[in-house]
Amino acid sequence: MGGLDSSRLATVFTKELERGCDNGLVIGGLDRMFIQMDEDGVFAASPGLRARVRALPSGGYRSLDDDARRSWIRGTLAVLGAVPANESRDGGRAVDSRPSGSTVAARRPARPQEASLDRAPAPNMPRQTSSRLAPDWPIDRLPGIGKAAAAKLEKLGLATAGDAVFLFPRRFNDFTGTRTIAELEPGSQFQTVVGTVFAASQMRRGRRVLGTQAVITDRTGSLRVVWFNMPYVARALEEGMQVVVSGKVAAFRGRLQMQNPEFEPVETELLDAGRLVPVYPATQGVAQRTIRRAVKAAVDELAGRVSDPVPHWLAAEQHLPPIAEAI
Repeated sequence: MGGLDSSRLATVFTKELERGCDNGLVIGGLDRMFIQMDEDGVFAASPGLRARVRALPSGGYRSLDDDARRSWIRGTLAVLGAVPANESRDGGRAVDSRPSGSTVAARRPARPQEASLDRAPAPNMPRQTSSRLAPDWPIDRLPGIGKAAAAKLEKLGLATAGDAVFLFPRRFNDFTGTRTIAELEPGSQFQTVVGTVFAASQMRRGRRVLGTQAVITDRTGSLRVVWFNMPYVARALEEGMQVVVSGKVAAFRGRLQMQNPEFEPVETELLDAGRLVPVYPATQGVAQRTIRRAVKAAVDELAGRVSDPVPHWLAAEQHLPPIAEAI
């Protein structure tokens, strides 16, 4: 979401209300959608919506009971200037207005972890029989995920190993097209550079901390990198550390500058492979490499065993691939 589309958001919230506020409309739940919206700067265009989201308890939307969810959704729709016209008076579920002879039975859409598995795995992904992992096992059973990381990943709506199967990348770092610093150009597209941290410190104006600034070097030159409003990044960067930074490049006072890029320590095997590397929705304190490893383990073992939210008849009618192949 690059900007605020009130009608689109209103549709999401209205459908959530029609479903009985089961928090199953969006994979990972509405809380994960809110995190993504915040990262994409959507809330800046709607202070009212931002206030509604910040008014949620620390456990997020998912921690509310059904009545509290309905109340929050109605209030948020009001902020967006929308009216939940399809809401019934008997608890917030949609009224089926189709003729009684309709060939499609009215039912609440299935959630990924609730629906029955009535489609076979893809031919090249046979059903797993290992007892090492199951979709409903806690996420801390995935490799590299301890109790602390599990608590942070719950903010993304990830509670089980099956949830991790449905955590899809928000974009990819293209290590097939990594540039040198001399090859960078101002523009709106993400550009990726591998370099060494020459210096890193907090940016200050008097006593006010503005963020983090660093100088990254490679054999072709140096690049100033800034993270506005993120002073904690300075603690993660050490002089001499090799890092990969990926973000937008702009001209600033006659020099190129990368602003608020994603970054992580270099993994030599990824660079040597020269491939696309997934970048997942992240939470502070859990490294991308940790998320990648956990998601890969979940997908490798569970993609053919998670419940399919699409009914068999609909998949056949629309010629959809099996769930494992789609994932």
